[in-house]
Amino acid sequence: MRSIPLNGKWQYILDPKEAGEKLRYFDNSVKFKRTMFIPNNWQVAGIDNYSGTVWFKKEFGRVAVAKDEDAILGFAGVDYFAKVWLNGKLLGEHEGYFQPFEFDVTEHLRDRNCLIVK
Repeated sequence: MRSIPLNGKWQYILDPKEAGEKLRYFDNSVKFKRTMFIPNNWQVAGIDNYSGTVWFKKEFGRVAVAKDEDAILGFAGVDYFAKVWLNGKLLGEHEGYFQPFEFDVTEHLRDRNCLIVK
């Protein structure tokens, strides 16, 4: 099994009106202009007094995976609900306060990858 570490600088966009799915924020071409380091609490990172949805985007390169390996995208947790897309494909959802969860992304990886988390 291959783990993909993605800590570091992520782009983000606020979605106070919950319009992001209708506006296709999960599309790789949508520009997210602000950045923060993840893992982090967004209030600590400077998004004060906000209780709406935030979308996060992380681009990364090719991940070498041997033929007998799986590539697992793991999260230590989210607060409280997440939907996750990789390269425009919905991987799934997770609900739970800071509980670890993961997705097998072996079949979805490309030379250039775009991960989006709502």
